[in-house]
Amino acid sequence: MSLTQLQQKLSALLPHIEMLFGEPMAKHTSFRIGGAAEVMAFPKNSAELADLLKASALLDCKKAILGAGTNVLAPDAGVEGVVICLKDCLSGMEQPDSTHIRVAAGVTMSKAAVFAANAGLSGLEFAHGIPGTVGGGVYMNAGAYGGEICQVI
Repeated sequence: MSLTQLQQKLSALLPHIEMLFGEPMAKHTSFRIGGAAEVMAFPKNSAELADLLKASALLDCKKAILGAGTNVLAPDAGVEGVVICLKDCLSGMEQPDSTHIRVAAGVTMSKAAVFAANAGLSGLEFAHGIPGTVGGGVYMNAGAYGGEICQVI
């Protein structure tokens, strides 16, 4: 298989970032659907993410962000450009004061709910059974059991 120009350029610019070429989106979505991503990148930290975003802008390519892949309907025709998977990237949690927690976009909703409960905070109980990430939850206002992320963010 010959590489596309985008695949060649990204791999040359960012050899330190894990990338898969022609990776089926179906392997990364909860519904197990979706054709091949031209480039699927897996940054491990915010510095790698920044490098990836800068290179993507420099190359003027399409970008799509993927968290845990829950509730994502990826097209069977595949995805041109770069799919950036954040599930192992933005994963920090902290409690800056006694009434708040700060959670990064790549943390699962369930982990955030447990972290809040262990800190003695209420409000995220609804999120415990939601399989997606906090970033995805904020993007689509995730909710369950009468609670929604917009009520606690």
